[in-house]
Amino acid sequence: MPVVTTLHGVSAACPEADTVQELPACAARVAPFRAALARLLAYVTHTAPPAAAKADVQTLAASTRALQRVFATSATLLRQKNLARLKAMGGLGHPIDNAINAFVSAVGSVIVDIPGLRLPLP
Repeated sequence: MPVVTTLHGVSAACPEADTVQELPACAARVAPFRAALARLLAYVTHTAPPAAAKADVQTLAASTRALQRVFATSATLLRQKNLARLKAMGGLGHPIDNAINAFVSAVGSVIVDIPGLRLPLP
């Protein structure tokens, strides 16, 4: 799933960025993740789910939108080279962590609702 792959790229570059000079590497990883999120959201919102999964797919769409907002803010902070605010968004219990956890939970719920679902989603 491209969203997961690109999120791993963000995880590899961004939490370790402790200086302004390291921010461009983080930004280079955030951009593809945001594009993957947009493709996933388009798929989720334009594909009719099975009836049993409809509520969970709506939750997935909402959590994807929330994740998009958090990473749009991150992208802005990266462009501004605002390391302090970017660091404040990260860490356990902070906006980035909360949005990722909500997204992962929503994906898990959809998988439970549609047994055998493979997620080669865009």
